[in-house]
Amino acid sequence: MNTLTRVKITKPGVTPIFTWIVSLCFICIGLVDAEPSAPEAKLRVLTYNVFVGFKDDAQRHAQAVEWIAAQHPDVVALQELNGYTEEKLSEDARAWGHPHAKLCITKSGYHLGITSASPRGNRSKTSTSSSKRESTTA
Repeated sequence: MNTLTRVKITKPGVTPIFTWIVSLCFICIGLVDAEPSAPEAKLRVLTYNVFVGFKDDAQRHAQAVEWIAAQHPDVVALQELNGYTEEKLSEDARAWGHPHAKLCITKSGYHLGITSASPRGNRSKTSTSSSKRESTTA
């Protein structure tokens, strides 16, 4: 008479990990909505360090403006706007379709800029000195 013996060979810790993964999959499946919901509103934010105000390189500046426009961002945040004025930032912003622009002047000269396709709620400006604070509502 032949007797078959089943031997279960497992590596230590594999079964609990496998069980955990399968359980997590079932939990995630339960969280998925069977009915399609309305698409979420998405905000496309682009940030770009222009490197020392484009270093007076008109070609690099033009390429960057063209590239930003092609990305269709809702908001653009720019760093190192050395030599920029509010007017120059506004001109760039209009080139990529943003009628709203704000230049933040820094003591270091590495100015920051933000532009947007539409008004963006409350804006506040806070200086490094705690005694000077100014808030405006857009």
